[in-house]
Amino acid sequence: MLFPVTNKLLAVSALGVLCGTLLTGCEPAAERAYSNPVASTNIERSESSAQQQANLPTAPESGVAFTFSGDPEDVSIGTARRVSGRIVIPLGHSREEVETALQEAVIQLAKREEAQAAMVFAYRPGEATTGTFTVGKAVLAPNGRWEDASETGPMETQVEIGNLYFADTAAQDVFKRGDKVRLRNDRGAVSVSARDDAWGEEHRVAKVPNGTRAVIQERVIHPISPEYEIIRCRITFKYDGQELEGWIHERDIADAK
Repeated sequence: MLFPVTNKLLAVSALGVLCGTLLTGCEPAAERAYSNPVASTNIERSESSAQQQANLPTAPESGVAFTFSGDPEDVSIGTARRVSGRIVIPLGHSREEVETALQEAVIQLAKREEAQAAMVFAYRPGEATTGTFTVGKAVLAPNGRWEDASETGPMETQVEIGNLYFADTAAQDVFKRGDKVRLRNDRGAVSVSARDDAWGEEHRVAKVPNGTRAVIQERVIHPISPEYEIIRCRITFKYDGQELEGWIHERDIADAK
């Protein structure tokens, strides 16, 4: 099921490209607060860098129990030290709290790593933190611009937040294991694939007509961007005299019967 959401804070320009590629299933990265700084890249510390560190804003106290996931990544350019990190934000917080948490995290990261620019990507609990961020991102850099890391200017934060985090997940979780359903889409037939993360013809198990009855066995969510996610369901069904199993888009379920 695809959930489009109008978002005034974030324009997602790469959705078409992402939806055209195969999703890769992976286990969520271990969530942990890291203590070891990024390995040194032998970048000389300049006076401007020291001044930028001195001028870092004070991290706000969000009250959000976010956790850093994995180790920060060194993405320095030239003599400018830049780092990026990933955090997990528990569900149930307001937009204002999420924004403050992102600001808090990016300032913490910049100070800990003595960076001239820092970027933080945020995810929901249980998601793989190796792909597109699903909650939001924050940048701390001169003039608030990641590309200005080597420039002089006021250290400012820029925050972008999506809407998936704030969606009513209880309302979306319609189908569960054991539900008996009927399949249907506007094309007259539903494609069932062997994998949850790929649904091209080469992965097809069967193409069944509208009205085919099936039983839900599993439900998996693939976030595509901070605005959209694709939900896949593993089903068992009878077709052409055989008991089969495969994956469908949840939007291809007509109703529970």
